[in-house]
Amino acid sequence: MEVFKNLDERILEEFYRGLLFRLPLPWERDRFIKHIKNMEVHKIIREIVKSEEFMSEGLIRNLREQGSLIEPINVVDKPVNIFIHIPKTAGTSLYQMLKTSLGEEKVGYSYILTSPPAYYMKYEYLIGHFDYDLAYYLLPNREKKFYTILRNPIDRLVSKYLFFKSHDPNIHQDVIEVQLADQLDIVSFFKSENVRKIFNLNNEIARYVLGNIIFSQLILSISTFKTHQEKEDFIESQFRELIKNRLSSFEFILLQEDFERATRALFHILNIPYPGLAKENITEDKMKYPGSRKIDKPEITEELLSVLQDLVFIDKVVYEEGLEIYKRSIKELTKVDSLSYVIDFRAGGNAGAFIRSGFCYPEEWGTWITDKEAILEFNLPYIPQNLYMKLSFSIFTAKGKHKQHIDIFFNDQLVFSKDYLQDSDEVVVDISGLAKHENKLQIWSKDIVSPKQLGFGEDIRPLSIGLSKIEILSGDVNITNTTGSMYQKDKVEVRRILTLDSKKLIYIYLNTKKPISGVVCPSSEVLINYIPDNHDWNLICIAPKDTTSIPLVIKYLDGSEEIIEVKI
Repeated sequence: MEVFKNLDERILEEFYRGLLFRLPLPWERDRFIKHIKNMEVHKIIREIVKSEEFMSEGLIRNLREQGSLIEPINVVDKPVNIFIHIPKTAGTSLYQMLKTSLGEEKVGYSYILTSPPAYYMKYEYLIGHFDYDLAYYLLPNREKKFYTILRNPIDRLVSKYLFFKSHDPNIHQDVIEVQLADQLDIVSFFKSENVRKIFNLNNEIARYVLGNIIFSQLILSISTFKTHQEKEDFIESQFRELIKNRLSSFEFILLQEDFERATRALFHILNIPYPGLAKENITEDKMKYPGSRKIDKPEITEELLSVLQDLVFIDKVVYEEGLEIYKRSIKELTKVDSLSYVIDFRAGGNAGAFIRSGFCYPEEWGTWITDKEAILEFNLPYIPQNLYMKLSFSIFTAKGKHKQHIDIFFNDQLVFSKDYLQDSDEVVVDISGLAKHENKLQIWSKDIVSPKQLGFGEDIRPLSIGLSKIEILSGDVNITNTTGSMYQKDKVEVRRILTLDSKKLIYIYLNTKKPISGVVCPSSEVLINYIPDNHDWNLICIAPKDTTSIPLVIKYLDGSEEIIEVKI
């Protein structure tokens, strides 16, 4: 009997291969297998040939483009990356970024129920408003990798209301969501039974992530409880672990609140070029367009939270578990697995895993910083006694016409500060004593400017410095760089060394948190060159030619002193 069953299924598969260039879906197998058993093959052919899918223009065009009857079915053998787009979580922006990176021929947006299988079967990347079950069962014979973006459930519903409310009701008279949002304040909107039924707002995040089958069983189970607390207790005891397991099966969870960091990590995982941040379908931006109007964001009151609690109590568990998975994923991605490690900012490099914000897309030579503050994060497996960062970067100075002031903070401590008129530099920063297991590097660029603003081309991006690489180094490191500068913690920069006969002139820049009253060097003569304020001092030390280090005694206005050993 098993042999005949397999033969019946093989026959049905061959019909679908020959006529629709795909394999039958599970319910199509159940529906048509009886016709084969009853020797009524003509009924299968008649129904397929009469179907909208067979006659659709899209299928005919697909045939013409593929050039053969075999090629369309071959796509079944390729894995498909499925992005479940929960509404108002920045899914449209992600779709645009994927298209920019990969091209439209590889990325499809589908609502699945309104798209013929021939449409979505051909893509390697598929994104759309479908739940887990729909995506899983409509692509039954392909290896699937799932992704989604999560957002705070309360913020997401408020954003949904604001989106509808911002549309002009006089122009969108046939859109019921717009009309209801116009007529009702936010509390009344979410209280309305009509709104809840029409928009299916009941724990929408959970429905998308868990899939309709599990979600329906879950809703049926909690319907027997009378109080909200009983429902929450039931979810906690019976379903939290199931939710955690479902989310753990996703290849990567993104976070809308950390969208730039999340998308950079995603593109790093997929090993595809990062195209820069896209911002599509953002309500605040759409308010400026014709057909929309400016609406203030409603206040989140206790009354609103009370109204929304039964619409999000399962969503909150999904978000909590997803947030923890996201944090663990980022921590793993940003792990520096050896203390001789290079973060590469060039196209195809690994910097995308470490960038949190403030950077543009990578180019062949490196990546520009395009914001006043840029942040990177990395994790260390252990913390050595001596640890350094070597940064190699270009500086946009319009060929010396524009000064760029750069401040670098490591774990909130200033470790480097300099004005630039040159076009490139390579500096070494001593971060010994400042490093932790989880580390943050901030680069501040107060003089950021676009080339177009300076009449230096048509590039409208604000630019400061462009990193090519950062090296994490431990042990004994020669920290004299190509410009003759040395950096010791957050206090000293040796900017220039001149040798005259038997003497050395050492130009030193001091920057301190506390105001300085004076500087003494017991082993050499100190000249005060320029004092911008009591925190920043420029000094010239005159020392013997063979001097390798200079002890500086820094006297603070509060009466305290500190000795810093400056290595030459």
